[in-house]
Amino acid sequence: MLRKSFALLSKRDKKIMLLISLIQLSLTVLDVLSIALIGIIVSLSLFGIQARELPSYLNEFIEAFGLVNVSFQMQIAILSIVAGILLVGKTLSSAVINKRILTFLEEKTAQVMSDVLRQVINQPYDYLKSRSPADIVYSLTRGVSAALSGVIGSASIVFAEVFLLAVIFCSLLFFDPFITIVSLLYFGTLGFVQSRKWNNLSEDSGSKSVRSLLLSETQILNTFALYRELWVKNASEIQVSNFLDTRMKLAKHEARLRFLPYVSKYSLEISLVVGALLLTASQFLQRDALGAISILSVFLAAATRISPSILRLQQGLISLRSSIGQSKITFRMIDSIKPRPKLDMDYVFAGEQLLEACSLILKDVTFKYQDSDQNVVNEISLRIEKGEFFSLAGPSGNGKSTLLDLMMGALQPSSGQIQINGLIPELFIKKFPYGIGYVAQESTFMNVSIRENLTLGVYDSVSDDEIWSVLEMVGLRDTVLSLPLKLETVVGERGQSLSTGQKQRLSFSRALITNPKILFLDEPTSSLDKDSELSIAQLIKSIKGQVTVVMIAHRLETIKDADTIAYIENGVITRQGKFSEIF
Repeated sequence: MLRKSFALLSKRDKKIMLLISLIQLSLTVLDVLSIALIGIIVSLSLFGIQARELPSYLNEFIEAFGLVNVSFQMQIAILSIVAGILLVGKTLSSAVINKRILTFLEEKTAQVMSDVLRQVINQPYDYLKSRSPADIVYSLTRGVSAALSGVIGSASIVFAEVFLLAVIFCSLLFFDPFITIVSLLYFGTLGFVQSRKWNNLSEDSGSKSVRSLLLSETQILNTFALYRELWVKNASEIQVSNFLDTRMKLAKHEARLRFLPYVSKYSLEISLVVGALLLTASQFLQRDALGAISILSVFLAAATRISPSILRLQQGLISLRSSIGQSKITFRMIDSIKPRPKLDMDYVFAGEQLLEACSLILKDVTFKYQDSDQNVVNEISLRIEKGEFFSLAGPSGNGKSTLLDLMMGALQPSSGQIQINGLIPELFIKKFPYGIGYVAQESTFMNVSIRENLTLGVYDSVSDDEIWSVLEMVGLRDTVLSLPLKLETVVGERGQSLSTGQKQRLSFSRALITNPKILFLDEPTSSLDKDSELSIAQLIKSIKGQVTVVMIAHRLETIKDADTIAYIENGVITRQGKFSEIF
């Protein structure tokens, strides 16, 4: 999982991360020097207080620092100041570097989120339909954050602390190899036992926490989506009760994850006290008081750096395993992403303007959804001429909407070919980004202004005159002009401030704002009243010939003027012709 997390970074980012880590590791030298100075300060103090002759190694040290002609008190003061500067400098430098690492990882997290989102939205529509919105949102946000800031950030801490402990213990070997080895075995055994017990528990809790979180978020979405059904059945409390059960499970896992670092802290405190007592007793039993205090001073000074380092190491390991559990769903989604076929863009100039209506050709098109053995569309062949009004009719659930998605390129056919003006749909969209318009059965709007909803994806390319012209075309100009803020009026969440008819007209406006030359309509009048339906029919009739229209319809009144109607049953065209020939 750690390898997968690092794979999300570019080569340049990996080099930057390596450089920052090397700088962080180099600061361990300051720890070693400060510990050594503290040991020397204690030894000098003990020999000075007892007025005893200094050992040769202390004399050599004093000569090297140029402190031979300085008084005993001044030597202690100078060395204490230097040790303090080293300790404080190490702490401050580590804080700055850790801040830089965290900032770097957070920035990379934002970038990776956008990169993964780009890959996801470039997947065929059936890929998105096979996943719940809660899963996708989590995978793109908190899951990516867990993979980078969590996994890599924690791994960086673990690596730095292991290196620091290794350097300190290697340095202590010069003072007393036996005590150093015993201390290493003591703390190593403690750390190994805790790792085996708590790290697996943290990863398991992290995974279960994510599952409970996603389930609870899905329950909230379902509760509001099914509001009317729950209301009339007086079943809202059941949904709330189910939500509470899920959140209680989540609370249990979250509490465990938050408590695990405290377990490490408490166990470390106990083991340090026990270790210090054992070390003190052993030294006074084996050495004279002066020797024992000298050795103890060095090891206790080292303990001031070792104990927080061990605590950070244990907490880093817990965080690492927890983050691995929380990021699994993201990596499953990333692994499931299939690269889209590379388009041959050599003869395509992106951004060209269409001047006339488009033709559409389907040849032996077959399609089945992922993880399904049944074809939804079976060997359909069609030819739709430029400017034609073409309709798809037939019973619900027989493949009409799927066929429309295939025509637009939102789905990729399992076999067969689809061409718009001689280009596959995806290549056509690259060449003519505003050439296609689409109106869904249920209009979706953001909680922003009318202007922003109309100019979705083309905000800077559309003038006010063009907006008002399209609004007039769909019969909404006077309505919008009557609003206090006009085009700046916020439509509310999902367009709740608009009537059903107004939302559908606004949806038509959004589709027509770029002057498309082929328009796909998925039952656009199914929720409209007779008057609104008639006005939409008149609109389609007014653009006939200038725009190729492909429309799914259940209400036969809306397709009486269609040039061609294809009747679809079980994914196959069973009849095709004029309205009078079909019905």
